[in-house]
Amino acid sequence: MLLNKLASKLQLVAMLLMTTLLACASLHAAELTAEQKAKAEQYIKGLNDDDFTKREEAQKALIALGADALPFLKDALAKSDDPELKVRLNAVINEVTPVTTKIVDDASGLTIEIEKDNHILAGTKNGSWVWRAHLTGKPLLSLALRNGKVVVKEEGGVLITVDPRNGSIIQDK
Repeated sequence: MLLNKLASKLQLVAMLLMTTLLACASLHAAELTAEQKAKAEQYIKGLNDDDFTKREEAQKALIALGADALPFLKDALAKSDDPELKVRLNAVINEVTPVTTKIVDDASGLTIEIEKDNHILAGTKNGSWVWRAHLTGKPLLSLALRNGKVVVKEEGGVLITVDPRNGSIIQDK
């Protein structure tokens, strides 16, 4: 009887594990469809158009494809020798690359997050703002909690360490 209960619990755990694995697999970013790839190729060509407005429209269209387009965009960047195209592709890649935007500091009970404009770091507690820190304005690459301090890495390798209790910048390299 004890073995039957144990076997039943193991089956339940196995089913929960399988459900979790399937859910995680479904969250994996999809690749672009053949139609989307064809459009993306046209948009990439549009990044070199003589007309500034058309270049801007092409860049916005590529951004609209989102993170699913990252492998395609990175491949196009690697194959390009054109400096203007590389600048625009890098801008698109930076725009659609997801970054960690929120972490929780268990020690202080704060949630630290990057606000929408990607240049303000904020600490909240129970949904209310506790502090806000204005960063340099460069795109953020990562947000982490190390040794009780918030570490922000910005484009260009700039590291900023912030005290999670009050948002003061401790170190800026």
